[in-house]
Amino acid sequence: LCSYYLGYIMMHYGIAKILPVQFPEVTYRRLVQPYGDSSPMGLAWTFFQFSDGYKMFLGLGESLGGLLLFHKRTRLIGGLLCIVVISNIVAVNFFFDVPVKLFSSMLLLLAFIIVAPDLRRLFDFFILNKSPEIKVFFDPFASSKWSQGIFIIKWLFVLFIIYKTISRNWEAYNMRTAKPYLYGMYEVETFVINKDTIPPLLTETYRWRY
Repeated sequence: LCSYYLGYIMMHYGIAKILPVQFPEVTYRRLVQPYGDSSPMGLAWTFFQFSDGYKMFLGLGESLGGLLLFHKRTRLIGGLLCIVVISNIVAVNFFFDVPVKLFSSMLLLLAFIIVAPDLRRLFDFFILNKSPEIKVFFDPFASSKWSQGIFIIKWLFVLFIIYKTISRNWEAYNMRTAKPYLYGMYEVETFVINKDTIPPLLTETYRWRY
């Protein structure tokens, strides 16, 4: 259950970064905001929004880690990859005051729970330089036909999850990229309220600048 849940969440956020939905292009409002007025979260979000390559790198790491969790033979390497990826996310959330600290910490804990049964084998291999004990994967079905049938059903379910995640994010991406004809940044040259022209002074709080 931990593997499937974490795998789905990682696929969801990974695809949201690849398209991109979670970090779309930098807004004009952000571009004209003074650097010193940025909140810690706003600064981090602008950093992620700026580079399409970095968003793709993060999204692929999350998606690959999530996908590996769906199969028991790749679950360990998927959990290790998720620990690396989620640790970076948790650090950003805490040090840039992003308000999903508890949720991301819970995901990191789930990744450690998934890896926990293999900690002894990892310790033997990486620290003691010993050949780790061969892991025998449990098969609840005596018949190979039942095992193959469950294997097919499971991966059909996984493909359905991936399809729904991609389609949902694709729909959100199309909504965000659909812009009006006059979309853009305009500098206000003349601003009139009740037939009175407001001068372009920085002390004037009612006048629009952009």
